[in-house]
Amino acid sequence: MRITMLLALATLPILRGADPDPAELRVSLNGDRLSYEVVNRSPYRIVGFQVNTQFRSGGYENLGCGINAQVKSPTDLVVRGVCRVPHDEKTGKLIEYKSQFVTVKFANGITWNPGAISDK
Repeated sequence: MRITMLLALATLPILRGADPDPAELRVSLNGDRLSYEVVNRSPYRIVGFQVNTQFRSGGYENLGCGINAQVKSPTDLVVRGVCRVPHDEKTGKLIEYKSQFVTVKFANGITWNPGAISDK
């Protein structure tokens, strides 16, 4: 009985999974303009963030856009119309892109440097 309980307690962290990311990047497209929304999942206030978008098709693979923002109020976590996503000259469709956080800075002095967050 004790062994079963110990085994159950030992596997609990594995079942819970890894710690969630302290921030989430939501990317939206309005027409051909990108907007970024940063959702804070941390108990600490976000004081700055940097987001990069890399274009991935249509002959624009070496180009991209991004933003480096200071956050003074919660409304600063939403940035609209950051950059224009080009159209593929052959198909006329919007090209593919990949957006990700570069850094997120928190009020407690911690800087988070994550991997890819959003693919489109």
